[in-house]
Amino acid sequence: MRIEHPYSLFVKDGDLLWSCGQCPLDSIGQVLDPGDLLKQAVAVVGFIRRFIAEMGCDVSDVGRLVVYYVKTKDGDAEALINLFGQQFGKNVLITPVAIPYFYYDGMLVEVDVFGASSDKEHRKIIDQKSGIELEVVDTGTLLWANLSARNPSVDRGSLSAALDYLATEAGLSTQNMLSVQWFVGDESALALVDAAILTGLCWSRCDVVNTEFDGYWAMAEFTFCKAPVSHHSVTMGVRGTEDGSIEVNFRHCDDRFYIDGRDNSGTRGLVAQTEAIMTAIEHVLKASGLGFAAVRKSTTYYVSSSSAEELHDNMAVRNRYYSKPGPASTGLPVKSFCRSDALISVKLIG
Repeated sequence: MRIEHPYSLFVKDGDLLWSCGQCPLDSIGQVLDPGDLLKQAVAVVGFIRRFIAEMGCDVSDVGRLVVYYVKTKDGDAEALINLFGQQFGKNVLITPVAIPYFYYDGMLVEVDVFGASSDKEHRKIIDQKSGIELEVVDTGTLLWANLSARNPSVDRGSLSAALDYLATEAGLSTQNMLSVQWFVGDESALALVDAAILTGLCWSRCDVVNTEFDGYWAMAEFTFCKAPVSHHSVTMGVRGTEDGSIEVNFRHCDDRFYIDGRDNSGTRGLVAQTEAIMTAIEHVLKASGLGFAAVRKSTTYYVSSSSAEELHDNMAVRNRYYSKPGPASTGLPVKSFCRSDALISVKLIG
């Protein structure tokens, strides 16, 4: 079941729900309340609640919100957590991610919604030595987990110990990990990233993006399955070459899958990288007996200027692989990928 809207797209598949919503535009195509982050956030809350109701779902079905925003001042992250927490409940995972800009002038916020109509269990675990927090929402089929770190003075060894402790306490295993994404807002957070890679909580440098610092040194969001996840990586070239610059990760468990791709060449532009990645993903999906029709959520991070032409061309490349209404789709600019020359990463869940 899908409901499509100019500013929001909801996709419901069994018990699971995906959506993305932006601040709406007025009758002449201008952003409402330009430059006012909290007013725009309230408007997005209204759209999410409206379309949840139209789909016969309840606000309590929401389990995770990823709030992408343009930072206007220190403390915006906490203000957004409080706002969305008041509207959707204290047990919803909220990840505030500060990005450089949005496509529309004056737009400051966009939200990814992950939900499940099943009963959910919420847990919060804090490592007292490091202050790192892990929140988990168990939907019965999938587990969503958010990790947040505020203290940049923790050394590498204690970080690794904190990650091990939190995973053990939550009963989470990398063998069951379906997807991962890290956000870092400080150069010293790379120590945390390295520790995460060493403990198996990261697959590639493109799973880590640099964002604006707004109180959180590092954050990560994970999706886990109840059963072990099968995983294989594929590298290939472009147009029949064997340079191995295109990397694709494919993970699946029962009837759920996750696939991501990136171009490690460092030589092609944004649009050319997007074309190469989408071709490679299509190849891997077909080899697995799947296609783009099976995708329910698409998230793309890219490094670019705010040129409307370049952003439109990149979006057009990705969108032509889907027939309407397609998946709930989000494309976000980021400052950079940590220790990677890639300009874009494409992540799909189905």
